[in-house]
Amino acid sequence: MLFRGAVTPGGNALALGVLFPRPTFKPFSQHSPPIDRR
Repeated sequence: MLFRGAVTPGGNALALGVLFPRPTFKPFSQHSPPIDRR
């Protein structure tokens, strides 16, 4: 039911990250700071 409300790509990613904290989110977060700084 919660997934139905998170039909948007942003909501889906957030729901997946919160419900299923996978290791893929770790590298993604670490890649954000370096890209933003450069």
